[in-house]
Amino acid sequence: MRSSAALLAVASLLQLGGVAAVDVTALHNSLTAGGVSALFPTDALFLSLTVAPVNRRYSVAPVAVAFPTSPQQVAAAVQAGTAQGMPVVARSGGHSYIANGLGGSSGALVVDLSKMKSISVRSGNNTALIQTGNRLGDVALALNAAGRALPHGTCSYVGIGGHSGYGGFGFTSRQWGLTLDTIKSATVVLANGTIASASSSVNPDLFWAIRGASPSMGIVTSIEVQTFAAPASTTVFQYQWNSLDVAAASKMISALQTFAATNISPQLGIELVFAAGPSSGRVFVGVTGAWYGAASSFNSTIAPYLAIVTKPSSSTITPGSYIASVATLSAPDALNTTLKPDGHDTFYTKSLMTPSGSPMSSAAISAFVSYMAVQGFSSDTSWFVQVELYGGSNSAINAVALDSTAFSKRDTLFTIQMYASSSNLEPPYPSDGFSFLDGMANSIVANSPSGWAYGAYLNYADDRLANGNALYYGSHYARLQSIKASLDPVNTFRFPVGVTSTTTTPTGKTIRPNKSSTTCLAAASNADGAAVVVQPCTSGATNQQWTQNGATLLVFGNKCLDVTDSNTANGAKLQIWTCTPGQGGTAQRWTITSDKTIQWSGKAKCVDLTNGSTASGSVQQTWDCSSTVGAPFSNQVWNWV
Repeated sequence: MRSSAALLAVASLLQLGGVAAVDVTALHNSLTAGGVSALFPTDALFLSLTVAPVNRRYSVAPVAVAFPTSPQQVAAAVQAGTAQGMPVVARSGGHSYIANGLGGSSGALVVDLSKMKSISVRSGNNTALIQTGNRLGDVALALNAAGRALPHGTCSYVGIGGHSGYGGFGFTSRQWGLTLDTIKSATVVLANGTIASASSSVNPDLFWAIRGASPSMGIVTSIEVQTFAAPASTTVFQYQWNSLDVAAASKMISALQTFAATNISPQLGIELVFAAGPSSGRVFVGVTGAWYGAASSFNSTIAPYLAIVTKPSSSTITPGSYIASVATLSAPDALNTTLKPDGHDTFYTKSLMTPSGSPMSSAAISAFVSYMAVQGFSSDTSWFVQVELYGGSNSAINAVALDSTAFSKRDTLFTIQMYASSSNLEPPYPSDGFSFLDGMANSIVANSPSGWAYGAYLNYADDRLANGNALYYGSHYARLQSIKASLDPVNTFRFPVGVTSTTTTPTGKTIRPNKSSTTCLAAASNADGAAVVVQPCTSGATNQQWTQNGATLLVFGNKCLDVTDSNTANGAKLQIWTCTPGQGGTAQRWTITSDKTIQWSGKAKCVDLTNGSTASGSVQQTWDCSSTVGAPFSNQVWNWV
């Protein structure tokens, strides 16, 4: 076990690095008490096992990384983090483009779910219970062993947690929907440490919110999903055009819009891929995807599209089993993610979701392709663009009612991912990489009608968007904020592009015993029944910020100082509890006297520094108020700072 001195040194290092200090020793002790294994910066394996993001453009320093093995341990970790007023984030696969699995910025407690990888398939109703520490490749293998499948992306190392929380698109999505559309129920750890169930009939607001914004609402530890019978056969296809001019490459996009408007089968999953061409003014184009119907009918299905465009330079058509197609599309990564470590890159990404009701105009398509052909050729980044077909005739994605889930883009035709890496995939990221992709996205928007209702996709997150809330969450953002306010009023689950609570914690003050100006009254967590303790004062710690509201003393904005069980005996322990109506219940009414005591209204009992001890974690109590007028018992004098 690491020493207290070493842990305090960590806190000092975090302060020097500009991170709000936390009581690292208290955090460690809380995690240990909850049975949660964790790594801190003082641990030899901390850097190698915990803090290397997939996107090396980010350098993020978590305070600690917890490795729970059960929902109960996840709850203990969340409570440990909220007690320190620090951001708490979940990491499923760690593939967030903006390092949100590490907090997005330094100072978070990361709850790593990699030890929670159970998958069970229920043959009776063909549902599966999947813990969110699983990655997509492992999910595909486990379900396929039972003859089942889910709609999901092609990158085998992506975690199912974030993927299903924000969408989850794959080549089967036009026939089966997004991953989040398959969720029937979930287990969620909330900010107060409660382990909640969510379904259409239990906590329906939470259930709605986690299907489109789950990382902001809690930590989803498992999802129950409706699986599908694995297709009897699958045909993977790839066509290539090695060098197209702007007119021919533009035709590739406009033709796909035309093709999508015909009565195409939902069994067809298809996307366009663009990359730099051999010379300025030209681009590489690929058409890739999968056909989930009979192999004999593939050619007749794709023929109407190929008839509109230039003859390809080459093509590869590979019929086979469903799981073979998943493996092919995931290559070079294996589906079994235990075989080798995950890779990394140094990149920036933007996305744009085009509305079915207002497809890309000819001007927008031409400007977009011209930009890729000219600026793309001269860019010092290694880039590609994917134009994914979400909509079109018979799309299961767009068949879902807009307001039935928090996912707000149910009228999408294309999702366009624009992705640019450093030339060697390593830092530093080229300084013009941002402006290159900004210009690429703008080439579409600037040449589209005013008020064009485009959006952006959270699984391709961009933390530089000025209007991210509108683009990512659309018309659902206000409802999400309201739900967030009820579940996480102090924004425990906070990170770039997340939903922010409409509730702002009132600006409070610390309450310090007269015996020690560096010790503060604090809530051990924001859960109902959490003990009220003393801790070393920490700047910005929300669990130490108290506000007087009438006869109540509030912490976390909606929790009241409360006498446990309304016990009037000396030594009754103090706790916090959700404030009851009418300025607090009888156990929540307090008077601040001129002598700086905190008196339980009508009870002649005062908040008392237990045994006069300022030891961190000491639970506070009530005791008979001192009868010495003007000189109260020293353990009952509290200063508001």
